[in-house]
Amino acid sequence: MATVVEMYSLGWEEEGEAWKWRRRLLAWEEGKVRECCDSSNKYNVTSAYNYLLSSTNNNLAADHITEIWNKEVQIIQPNAQVCVGGCGILEDAEHLFFSCDFFDKLWYDISHWLRFHIVFPKHVSDHLYQFGTLGGFSKSNRSAFNLIWLSCVWVIWIERNTRVFHQKEASFIQLLDKIKLQSYWWLKANCHTFAFSYHLWWLNHLPCLGIYL
Repeated sequence: MATVVEMYSLGWEEEGEAWKWRRRLLAWEEGKVRECCDSSNKYNVTSAYNYLLSSTNNNLAADHITEIWNKEVQIIQPNAQVCVGGCGILEDAEHLFFSCDFFDKLWYDISHWLRFHIVFPKHVSDHLYQFGTLGGFSKSNRSAFNLIWLSCVWVIWIERNTRVFHQKEASFIQLLDKIKLQSYWWLKANCHTFAFSYHLWWLNHLPCLGIYL
């Protein structure tokens, strides 16, 4: 198992020691890695996200997020430190993203911004499935809401690392704005029909997705 600090010390750059497998992969593991690679046969964050978002199976999001969120590679170790959200609980991945008093509130504020008022489950696959189906079960709506979900996870993760490694922190309002902006740019990059301005996305996000309540 490797922590972020250990991987950083081994080298993040291409061919760095941080990216070398510690054992030979089994055949099925090699297959899963290839599925997450891009057209040039390289694995990166974008290719993993595209793998998640490009599926046509309504149940795939919950299944494949567990693969991407691989518990065998514990980037966050449960006994490593107290959660950076200030809640006083020992940090692990599911606590950080879905149970921390500070970061958990981001999900509710984003869902309220989207005009939905619900109680989220605490397990990653259940959380993604519930959030991803807020806009309905069509492929396009699920892809859009999955992408907004990923934007929330991404912003929380970046904020966590900024607090750990740089001792800086953004305000709650700043994090909300970052999620809205991140989701906007990812929607622009992934949805060819999403041709709206950021101002319009900010004010009328659901109509931008073709959803009218």
